[in-house]
Amino acid sequence: MIEKPKRPQKINNQDKKQPQTISELIRRYDLDNIKIYDYLDSLVDKINTEIQELKK
Repeated sequence: MIEKPKRPQKINNQDKKQPQTISELIRRYDLDNIKIYDYLDSLVDKINTEIQELKK
């Protein structure tokens, strides 16, 4: 199953490490918009549902 991104804790944008996950990308650009997380959660739910259907 795909995991939902964790809600971010603020980090310093001067961290030069390239984001490797959606959560890191959101934290890097301080995108704490709840709509983004709600949309990502719905996408993950949809993908997980599709995966379960394919396994049947």
